[in-house]
Amino acid sequence: MSFFLLFLLFRQQSLEIFRSFRLLKVLLFVVEFGCFENGLWFNMGKQSKSDLRYAIVRLLRNAKRAFLDLFSLQLEGKYFRHKLRYKGKLVKLSPAIKEVAEEIKREGVCVRHFEKLGLENFSSIIEAAQSLKNEHKTVVGMGEYFDLMTDVTQRVTDFEIAKLCPEVFLFGLKKELLALAENVVGVPPSYLGCEMRKDLGSKEFGVRLFHRDFEDLGLLKICIYLSDVNEETPAFEFLPFSEEKALAGGRCLAASSPLVASKAKRCEGPAGTVVFAWTNEVIHRASVMSSTSKERYTLWYVYGSRYVRHQETVMAVTKEETRRLMDPFLSDQQRGYLNWF
Repeated sequence: MSFFLLFLLFRQQSLEIFRSFRLLKVLLFVVEFGCFENGLWFNMGKQSKSDLRYAIVRLLRNAKRAFLDLFSLQLEGKYFRHKLRYKGKLVKLSPAIKEVAEEIKREGVCVRHFEKLGLENFSSIIEAAQSLKNEHKTVVGMGEYFDLMTDVTQRVTDFEIAKLCPEVFLFGLKKELLALAENVVGVPPSYLGCEMRKDLGSKEFGVRLFHRDFEDLGLLKICIYLSDVNEETPAFEFLPFSEEKALAGGRCLAASSPLVASKAKRCEGPAGTVVFAWTNEVIHRASVMSSTSKERYTLWYVYGSRYVRHQETVMAVTKEETRRLMDPFLSDQQRGYLNWF
């Protein structure tokens, strides 16, 4: 009994500490913002400002990062406990989808042609997306989305897809795909929307550097090739878990390691190839286009765990206007996957 009481006391004290961290995080942001506003932050090349002031602001920034790391650890603890409690409640999968889930968990990525998945109406969704791809120049919303620096990808957002091809957006709420996402992330997933992309970037930075996604603790992304992908086109590239373990003894290799590129695999295939990627766990990138590369069009569906590190990044995927537009087409259960926050 005394041990149990000590445990409850320790748990309560831990909660109080985290609440204090939350307040301190806000205070640090306010102080840091004040330093920016009052001109205390300056360029390293300029010598007109005090080195002491620069050091203070750097200290504040580093302290804020430390507190954010503590909150991330708290979030990971909640996610881990939820997965343990939910393990016996995961939705059963069809044989074909179960194979996909097992390969994702084994290697981080699974590649299949859509015909092998046994999903009803998949071919009509491919055709609808192809039609949208062929008419992309006339789509009002098909603008330029700027990644880091000057890298550019043309995109049709989920809102424009919902307006022009609602069946393409709704396909992401198909029960087989939601069940797959649930089995990969380990908890009831959120549907974060879809978008169509045309690769234009020709420089190696941003998403064209090897990385893991960080905005959610559990992310499954489904990439459908709408054009043939071969050695003449950019492709989705990843480092399989088995290769990572061979290189680092476990899944702990830094994405920036020079060893990654030598062991990475390219996902090639004809139009209709589907790439399933556990992107918060597997090291991956979109390969760089050369001057002779052919265009690559892809359709993306994104699912999360509802344990979000960066709310702004995730909420930008499926916007409120998209949810309002699609609401008449949704069942109560489907609304739960969109209106989870």
